[in-house]
Amino acid sequence: MFKKRLAWSESVFSHAQNLAATISETDASTNVVQRSVQIAFSNLEVHSVGLQNSLVNLREWAEGVLVQQDQVFQEWEPAIKRLVRIPVHDEVKKYGQDGSTKERKVSTLVDFFEVKQVQTAAVAARGLAQQFEREVVDLGGTIEEICTRTSDLKSDIQKARLVIWSCIGCVS
Repeated sequence: MFKKRLAWSESVFSHAQNLAATISETDASTNVVQRSVQIAFSNLEVHSVGLQNSLVNLREWAEGVLVQQDQVFQEWEPAIKRLVRIPVHDEVKKYGQDGSTKERKVSTLVDFFEVKQVQTAAVAARGLAQQFEREVVDLGGTIEEICTRTSDLKSDIQKARLVIWSCIGCVS
């Protein structure tokens, strides 16, 4: 009977040693994974903060550009109307000729421009300004979503760390 109990206890002891070795290996692997996750997350968090800062700068810059564009859109038609009233000096009239045999009549400053082309360009510029504004808003939304997801990931990592530590406490 003693031999049976000795064999059984040696078997249990051997099994316990194998389990302890497996637990130690798993613990070491878990620590490597935790460090890797922490390093990867720290890198992500740095980029996320950088994106937030870039977004602030982008919005300030875009707002300034859009304000300037609005001013141009409001002022171009009155400027053309003023050019109609400003006569061209005889010395400047030669710059209104395009070098072809056909002479262009140049009497006011507006004659130096193709008003229809200016109008067409203004309409196109308004469309591009609206598209630019939409793209800045969309990009801002994307960056805000990335930052929110990064924050959620941080919370999930912290919760997982607490679960792991509470499980380790249960085993100990």
